[in-house]
Amino acid sequence: MKYDFQISKHSYVKKYKAALYIRLSAEDMKRGESNSVTNQRTILNDYIAKHDDLVIYSEYVDDGYSGTTFDRPGFKRMMEDIENKKVDTIIVKDLSRFGRNYIEVGSYLEYKFPELDIRFISILDDIDSVEKPDSINSMIVPFKNLMNEEYARDISNKIKSAIYARRNKGDYICSSVPYGYIRDSENKYKLVIDSDAAKVVKYIFDLALNHTTSTFIAKKLNDLGIYTPSQYKVKVLGKKYRNLFVNELNIDEKKWTSGTIAGILQNRVYCGDVIQGKFATMSFKNHHIKRINEDKWIIHENVHESIISRDVFDRVNLLYFSKIVKANSKGSFALFAGFVRCSDCYRGLNRVGYRYSGKKKATSHYSYVCGTYLQISKTKCTPHKIRENELKEIVLKAIRNHVRLVIKLDTIVKNKTIEKKQHYDKDIIENNISILTDELNQNLIFKRNLYMDWKNKIISEDDYKEFSSNYERKIKEINEKIDNCKSELSNINNTYKFDWISTVKKYKNIKDINRDVLFDLINEIIIYEDKRVDIKFLYDDIYNETLSYFSNKG
Repeated sequence: MKYDFQISKHSYVKKYKAALYIRLSAEDMKRGESNSVTNQRTILNDYIAKHDDLVIYSEYVDDGYSGTTFDRPGFKRMMEDIENKKVDTIIVKDLSRFGRNYIEVGSYLEYKFPELDIRFISILDDIDSVEKPDSINSMIVPFKNLMNEEYARDISNKIKSAIYARRNKGDYICSSVPYGYIRDSENKYKLVIDSDAAKVVKYIFDLALNHTTSTFIAKKLNDLGIYTPSQYKVKVLGKKYRNLFVNELNIDEKKWTSGTIAGILQNRVYCGDVIQGKFATMSFKNHHIKRINEDKWIIHENVHESIISRDVFDRVNLLYFSKIVKANSKGSFALFAGFVRCSDCYRGLNRVGYRYSGKKKATSHYSYVCGTYLQISKTKCTPHKIRENELKEIVLKAIRNHVRLVIKLDTIVKNKTIEKKQHYDKDIIENNISILTDELNQNLIFKRNLYMDWKNKIISEDDYKEFSSNYERKIKEINEKIDNCKSELSNINNTYKFDWISTVKKYKNIKDINRDVLFDLINEIIIYEDKRVDIKFLYDDIYNETLSYFSNKG
């Protein structure tokens, strides 16, 4: 909003060009009308009307922005006008509207504004750096700024606690809903299947199961003219599309990409899980996003109806993301791509076609050759060449022998005893985690209430600091205990698991091999220059541990 102003040449009163600054956070919106944009605007305009030395240059509004950061568009525009000498006065309703960051607010009021010769007025705090110079330097100003920051900290902690509680319940609280789902009309924290988009998700997984690449799948969807997730959101669901780089005007230009396909194939939401807490802000004052370690994520399984079965999801992720290899020109993979490696340089072997012609009919075959030798330098490594048919025979023979050994082991494994012990141990640890979580939440509540006791002068500042420190130490100790329990639970879940035996046993009558077999059984295949082959099976370690365990049992 722009305002014209005129200064009478007969007036001796200095006219200040005022910036009316208004800020409203998302939390303020929930707390009523007192801090609304309209209310702030009324207070600022009423103040201007009573002071002849003030004329409005412009109004700057940040609606929905936190006061703990100064990365706000309205504030930035105001500072640009200040730098360009268009504005020499800032007027706010109160200090909290200007900001809730104690250090940065103090820096502006005590250093930046005086250097720029900026008059600062906070109406409800009775602060005017020109008319009442002592008001800006009063001890009450930093105290109010500190209290404003503490308020922001308290609100942030309450919001985080509420979010944490909902996440622990398995509620879906992310701002965006994954493609294939919509929010339940009766419970906004629950996902329900969007049947039209779900058909596309199933189609993507079906194509992936057939060993087609993500690039091929993306091209297929683009060729069919299927809406991308963002297009579907805007054109079908009628939702707003918020993206820093793409607006609704050029949404038609969006295309399916291999990255979009990979994101869908790796998202466990499609098999009914809710995974939250992957990212977090640095602090209530630092809003930069950081990625959280996977062991800290909050995961709830089978929360909503799945679009994809867990078996299909796990299979696709094994096929796609356990071995990262290039596809051939037809969009498929060579049989041993990603599995065969050179014994000397450990680089992958490339599949190469050879064609021979002679007296008899021309023949062709494929071999695997060291990638270093082929692509980098013939002096850096040797070929380690082996024919694909020879390698298939060697691997098939090794798999048959491996299956026989596992079947023999299976006859001595006492599943029932171990499963019962495992179940008993899990119950104890899970129950302890529940108890510790309740204790943690209780201490978080006590710590929050402590701040209100200090604010209401029920306890002294020294007591507040002492009690607060004690609660923080207790909260840290409980979190460490919970982490230890989760780690132990993870160890139990990874011990005495015999699902792998059934995976191996299903190949007891194997007659040929394909990539599905390789992904089920083999970790890597090492090729030596003298044609020796070393096959490392996926379950070698657990096989040896299980064999050792039962051998020691006698």
